[in-house]
Amino acid sequence: MRSMKRACWFAFLGVVIHPGFAAQDEVVTSLLGRLPAETAEARSALQTDLAALNDAQLADLCGRVRSGGGGADAQARLAVHALIGLAGRSDAGPLRARVERALQRRLTEEAPAEVKDFFLEQLRFIATAESVEPVSALLDEEALVERAAMVLTTVGGEASVKALRVALTTATGKARVCLLHALAALEDGQSATDAVATADPADVELWRTLLWSLSASGSPAMDGLLEMMLAAPSNEGGASWYQQSYERDLALSFVERTSGDADAADRVVRLRGILSGASPVGEVHLRCAALVALVRVLKGEATGDVLAALASDEVELAATAEAALIELRAEGVGARLCEALSGAAPSMQARLLDILARRNESAALPTCVEFLAASDENVRVAAARACLALGGADAVASVIPVLESTAPEGRVRLEAQLFALRSDGAEAALVRALQASTSAGVRASLLEVLGRREAGVAVDAALSAAEDADARVRSAAFRALERIGTCASADRVLARLVRSESADDRDGAAAALAACVRRCEDATSEVRRLISTMQEQPPGGASAMLRALAVIGNAEGLPAVRDRLDDPAPVVRRAAFEALCDWPDETALGDVLRLARLSTDTADHVRAMRGALRILAERDAVPADARLDGYEQILQSARRADEKRQAFTGISRITAPRALTLLEPHRMDPQTGSEAVMAIAQLCDRLIPAHCAEARRSLDGLTGVELPDAVREAVQIAIAKLNRFEDHITDWHVSGPYTRPGQRGQELGDVVFPPEDPASRGVIWREPAPGASPQSAWAVDLGASPWLAGDMRVAYLHTRVYSPTMQEVRLELGSDDGVKAWLNGDRVHANNVLRGCEPSQDVVSVTLREGWNDLLLKIMNDGGGWMASARFRTADGGRLEGVYAKRGFAP
Repeated sequence: MRSMKRACWFAFLGVVIHPGFAAQDEVVTSLLGRLPAETAEARSALQTDLAALNDAQLADLCGRVRSGGGGADAQARLAVHALIGLAGRSDAGPLRARVERALQRRLTEEAPAEVKDFFLEQLRFIATAESVEPVSALLDEEALVERAAMVLTTVGGEASVKALRVALTTATGKARVCLLHALAALEDGQSATDAVATADPADVELWRTLLWSLSASGSPAMDGLLEMMLAAPSNEGGASWYQQSYERDLALSFVERTSGDADAADRVVRLRGILSGASPVGEVHLRCAALVALVRVLKGEATGDVLAALASDEVELAATAEAALIELRAEGVGARLCEALSGAAPSMQARLLDILARRNESAALPTCVEFLAASDENVRVAAARACLALGGADAVASVIPVLESTAPEGRVRLEAQLFALRSDGAEAALVRALQASTSAGVRASLLEVLGRREAGVAVDAALSAAEDADARVRSAAFRALERIGTCASADRVLARLVRSESADDRDGAAAALAACVRRCEDATSEVRRLISTMQEQPPGGASAMLRALAVIGNAEGLPAVRDRLDDPAPVVRRAAFEALCDWPDETALGDVLRLARLSTDTADHVRAMRGALRILAERDAVPADARLDGYEQILQSARRADEKRQAFTGISRITAPRALTLLEPHRMDPQTGSEAVMAIAQLCDRLIPAHCAEARRSLDGLTGVELPDAVREAVQIAIAKLNRFEDHITDWHVSGPYTRPGQRGQELGDVVFPPEDPASRGVIWREPAPGASPQSAWAVDLGASPWLAGDMRVAYLHTRVYSPTMQEVRLELGSDDGVKAWLNGDRVHANNVLRGCEPSQDVVSVTLREGWNDLLLKIMNDGGGWMASARFRTADGGRLEGVYAKRGFAP
């Protein structure tokens, strides 16, 4: 019967051998002889000719696909591939139907299965409902059923489903499995439901396919298979662990989707069986899913199940239970959690208290308060955190005793909770607790919290705490004042600084004072007042104030610090030296470099060098030349190899050609040569493509230098990047834009505008505007020129190229979007494509004549970016000597 169908379909196609077939044969033979097409222009022409083939020629082409080999068969397959690409386009028009008919006809002819498989694969991309009948005729062939089913799945619709169902009635083995998969993909669950009744229990592959199909469609027939699954031994059918897990996930997914059905009680039994591990379904991830499904079905009634899972030794299951309890919004859940607290192990109590807090279970606050007195520290901390979460500011006083009795780790967790407290009056409550506490540790903790919260209401309390007898409290107070101190606080902090006896207090007060001064509207006036006060201070106070000036960094303070370098008191001189080395901006760079150069003490030299290197590394806003001046002085003053290495690193990050001149003298240094060369390679990588000439000179200077592997690799990477971007023409004239209403840029590629018409006169040429990014210096950015910018247009680029001799060369082009090129009036290239611009996307062999050569490019733009690039290279891709470009026209 299938043979009769094929015969009828062949007759329907009505393809007759035409008397002129020999001529058609020549057309196809000629076309195949042009494959493979090597250039974009050749590919474009080939596509045009393919689209022009008539029905007889299409049949001839398809008939030449005979076996999976090379030669003519390979060329025919390439041509068919290209045809499918053309026919699949949205603008293919009648071509799609003609190609589809040609493929259908080939499927009805006698041919090896491999050939028909090839045409089915191609047909899948363009098939319509017209292909259902000829393709369905192949569903009874075992070698073709999979590919034919894929085509019908792609086409879809009732006709495809009907054809697959008909074939399923007689299919066996793998063919049956394949057809069931295809029907499931078309959302036909009935076929799988019907197949359950006749499925052979021993056919494991079929059973798995039915499981997948029924689960995907949500069919009630899934129940029977679910029962089989839960009863099946874990190694049934030799399935892998992954296969078993996948199948059980499908079953559970089905249960979850149908959990709202009337027989939910039956599903609850199954889910509890999975959860308890009573069934062979033992994977923990599946038990987690069962727990989630159970909560979805039972809601608050599942609380007991979830609490039991919370106590599980399996981390994943306990975590799932915790998340479920936090999210479960049902009456009585909070009360059940409070009841569970009594008699629970300490670890469980802590966990339940955290859950109550995260549920925002305000009714549980009295219960949480009771556990503030628990014997276990973790429980006390959890209770305190819960009280703060549920009681807000009103609970602060009650948790302070826990803060006092808790070890450092627990105290950190409580501090985090206090920091996160966002209820009204929270900061005032924290200040009251600070003032009332008799514990130095608690006071220090509360000051840390208030500082992190930037609690302005705590300024006075922090100023008072700066006088505390305990050093920990004073230190915390100074840190808090760094965050919350105000300009009005500066006087009290200064007074505290002057009275400081310990170095830690002086440093802390200096940092706090600097922060307060920086917050003043007129910081300069405050700095002057500070300098005036410093004159009256003893050495200890003056030293601390010098440190404060360094932190403030105001320009008014720098001369005062510099003057103290000659102070008679050693401690003051030392403080001035340290202040200059720590100065936060580049205004002190000259002083620090002078200190490094003149220091006779090694430690002082190292300290000053580190200060100078820090300033240069941190101040990117400093002009490149000024930074390079600084690095040049550092290299001159360096006494140790590591100082040079740090300077090399900093220099390599300054994208300026001059940086290379600082690095190059050190490349042969026996101690630091490798690091200098690595810095050169990294710098060249940054300089390319904006400064290719300088990078080439520097990289060429590394020839013959022995290098470690990692450094050699970095050099090779830089050279490869240079080879990609150097020698591109940047000297152009531009003309345009040229447009036509309603026509895209790609369509304008074939329109002749004046610049490409030799007879045209008066064409206006201009210099294009420079591109915005140095990284695109190798290309001309047409969109950067305001008079050109826009979509659906073309522009022309022109330059003159000088060659010392007549020579065969490569013209390498890049474009966004398409490009045409003329050399000395002859068109040498065309590629009308939509793309972004990259170097050397198109490569064309051309001849440069001796002397000047005219190069004209036409660049199309449909939309978005609009760029072009061009360069000449030797025939094998190397650099050309003596060839250069200069915009202008022959006189």
